[in-house]
Amino acid sequence: RLGRRRPPWRTGAPDAVRGPPALAAVWPFKRSPAPPAVPGVSFVDSLANPGATVDAAAVAALWRDAAPMPCVSGDSDARVATALAGTWAWIAAYDEEGGGGGGDAPAPLIGFARLLSDGVFAALLSDVAVAPAHRNRGIGRYLVTRAVAAGKGAGAGSVVAFVPPGRPRLFLQRAGFRVSVAYRMLRHEGKDGGGGKQGREAESD
Repeated sequence: RLGRRRPPWRTGAPDAVRGPPALAAVWPFKRSPAPPAVPGVSFVDSLANPGATVDAAAVAALWRDAAPMPCVSGDSDARVATALAGTWAWIAAYDEEGGGGGGDAPAPLIGFARLLSDGVFAALLSDVAVAPAHRNRGIGRYLVTRAVAAGKGAGAGSVVAFVPPGRPRLFLQRAGFRVSVAYRMLRHEGKDGGGGKQGREAESD
């Protein structure tokens, strides 16, 4: 249509990515307005609360239920605990109206997001998950926006994410991220990089 720019991979530009990448890097293009607080939900930010802890079993259960990425959705509690120990920062959402059992019982964990980073150059937003029964309430957007603000506030120069096409990508774009056509994600799938067509193409670059 008139006035609508075509994606670079369809323009034939010499530096364009050939075909939309299956996994694309996206980052906050501009500052997005802070989402409103979610009634009945409390959020804990590990960067703002250095002594805060999160139950690895609860995170593992949430990942199994919400399946943010295949690589984490079926893993054991012990491996999830190891992953969390190596996490730079995390944001957790708790259902304060979910009947945690009364007394000192904790409120149920219904949302989670984490950042992997060296704390200087960039942070990777990873494994954003919201329990299916609590979606479409603004919890996911709040997690992402707060994670980005926490990461940049702690010194990370930028925040990136790798997401598949479809709803996850649209969700992050609504939160202020933009797809990169200048970079592509490469995943190592063999013992070395020398075999096959892709390896030969790399050697000729």
